[in-house]
Amino acid sequence: MTSRGSFTADRLFEAGAGAGPILGIDSGFELSAAAILSDGRLLAESTVSSASHCAGLPGQVSELLETARLSFADLRGFAVGLGPGSYTGLRVGLSYVKGLAQVLSVPVVGVASLDALALAAASFRAAPVGSFVCPVVDARRGEIYTALYRVGPDALEKVIDDLVTEPAHFRSHLEGDVLLVREAKVYEVASVLDSGKVRLDVLDAGAIAVSGRFVAALGAARVAAGESDLLAMLEPRYVRSIEATFKFARADSPTQRRRTYGGHRGSTGSTAC
Repeated sequence: MTSRGSFTADRLFEAGAGAGPILGIDSGFELSAAAILSDGRLLAESTVSSASHCAGLPGQVSELLETARLSFADLRGFAVGLGPGSYTGLRVGLSYVKGLAQVLSVPVVGVASLDALALAAASFRAAPVGSFVCPVVDARRGEIYTALYRVGPDALEKVIDDLVTEPAHFRSHLEGDVLLVREAKVYEVASVLDSGKVRLDVLDAGAIAVSGRFVAALGAARVAAGESDLLAMLEPRYVRSIEATFKFARADSPTQRRRTYGGHRGSTGSTAC
């Protein structure tokens, strides 16, 4: 029997069952996450702390391929985290993937990094239906990158899109049961976001170590559907201030239908970005 927490993950992996092997990479956080999926199955994954993603990423990928008993020529697509996150780290990951994709002539899919992190957290902690997941990443100068997701029966519903804000400003928009998944650099953010309206469950991103598989899975779902992104159009995700971007998506809006994660393939909520 499948728990509700992993049910979302199962549906997402099923959506990518027709694609592979797919290499997923996200180098925009403190930890560089990577994984290889094929036909909906995880072949290998790793999460590495590195002072220099530029120096460590090629070795990390080589080790993954060796574990999966694959070569670069076996890969049938790439998924790459677009952030928000470290600008330098994201550029390194994008450049690396673009170079490989051009040589191998395989599709590339860009993935919102906070989507993958939220899926990883909801699956890891088995977040109950009706609760919320809030990933928090350091944006420097006292600000955070964040978004908000509602846990559904078989998918995450993105109700607040990626934004950058001060934690105290974002606090008034949280209520109910919230799973906060945070980077170590924003350790104190939980106390700032805590309020009488919120019941916080705090999870450190470093304790999950599985976000790479969700980057790969979100990409595999789109590759299986015959989708890909133009290399020239792939750039890091830039987000604006909360004053410009804060808005709950209406349940019947086209944006809402595009922003569910982990649902049935072919449904209105099956696309990744």
